[in-house]
Amino acid sequence: MSDRCVNCGALLPEGAKLCTSCGKIVTKNTRLRTEPVSARRPAPDVETSSRVYSHKPTSTAVIDRAPPEPEPEVRQPRPKRPADMPQHKKKKPAAGSKKGSKKAAKKSHGKAKFIIAVSVLVIVILLLLYMLIYMLKVGEAKKLVYEPQTPFKMSYTTFGEAAEHFFDEPEWSYDLLSGEVTVEGDDKKGTHYKYVFKDDKVVCVTVDDDPPYKDERTIHILTERMFV
Repeated sequence: MSDRCVNCGALLPEGAKLCTSCGKIVTKNTRLRTEPVSARRPAPDVETSSRVYSHKPTSTAVIDRAPPEPEPEVRQPRPKRPADMPQHKKKKPAAGSKKGSKKAAKKSHGKAKFIIAVSVLVIVILLLLYMLIYMLKVGEAKKLVYEPQTPFKMSYTTFGEAAEHFFDEPEWSYDLLSGEVTVEGDDKKGTHYKYVFKDDKVVCVTVDDDPPYKDERTIHILTERMFV
């Protein structure tokens, strides 16, 4: 057998590394080996149990090729843990959890609104109740008839009428805790009077900054001033 150049087919001397014809570098894989014609043997036909096998004629040129290199082992990448993952690639919370949190927030907001509405309603009811009691108690005090201890000529008969004429601007009030009705104001001379009613009678009178008068005789004297 002799070596030939794969590029031009020229015979190569034994151990040659360059082709003397084309100048191409000769390597193991670029050597073309040929067999003499006399060495070729026809492929015999083999007949075995009514089957005929025939060998196809092989090529006169055999190219020596280097055995295939083993493929490098491909390593599967290690799955990343959540801590190793970048911030933008971390698993996002499921959409269901967001919906659940929104639903819970809406529910708590609805409860808060309900509590506020109930509180406002209770306050309004209490105010209306106070106004009703105020009107009843003040109305009773205004209709109260004064009975003097000593007879004198009275210009008015009820405290409501007397207060309207005695004071420039009478102010009526009601204390829910004590149950007392109060009327106060300035008379024509500028003196400030305050009359306190309880149990259908005057129980206390205050003049300007003086201490309250609670004795019955002084109360009658000061009350008569309203009806003269």
